[in-house]
Amino acid sequence: KDLYLNDIEAINWATGEVIKEGYVPNVWVSAIATDGGASTVHGDNHVIRGLYVNDTETDKKHAFWTYSYSGVKMYDLGFDNAFVKAKGPAGIIFSNAKTGGTKTFVFEGCYVGENATVISTASSAGTFYAWGAAANMTFKNCYSVASVSGVGNVGSFAPDVWGNTAMTFENCYGIGAFRRNTNNTWIYRNSYCDVSAEGLVGVSSDEMKGLDALISDSKMPNL
Repeated sequence: KDLYLNDIEAINWATGEVIKEGYVPNVWVSAIATDGGASTVHGDNHVIRGLYVNDTETDKKHAFWTYSYSGVKMYDLGFDNAFVKAKGPAGIIFSNAKTGGTKTFVFEGCYVGENATVISTASSAGTFYAWGAAANMTFKNCYSVASVSGVGNVGSFAPDVWGNTAMTFENCYGIGAFRRNTNNTWIYRNSYCDVSAEGLVGVSSDEMKGLDALISDSKMPNL
């Protein structure tokens, strides 16, 4: 059920370095935009592997999808073995939600895995989204354990979203703080990150693994 965009053994997914002699990566062209009506994506538990972008020269926004103007509902889709490095906003799934703060975004059963890296050298970086205006963004049964770094707002899921957005997380886990904007409403239900911040209890990724993490009060307080 995995979809491969590159040979995942040919690239160091932490650094973007090509480690297989003679291999030329397939560079993802970040020009896909969803518009003209809300889009629904059913991943059927597929995993997209091998997403590769390395552009520090232009100000382009980079991710698997670049923009979403009309709202998105995405179900049961994973991303792993990914490297996205950009000067502009960088993400794995979307780079930004440019909607004027009027559209709804739902992610359920989706994830960005530990072999994914997102870097922005001059802007914000996230995994599901990097930045943009949106409304009623909901994450349910999702996790984000990628390595994320940048100059602007940085974090797991959607670190730099504005527009009086209601951000709801239910049964979610992220590495890196769930970055908030002061004009957003943030709702957490049974959701955790690896650092204690923003009302979230810090729980390490190792503690989250396996059935024990789900039944241990010491590892999952208030669950």
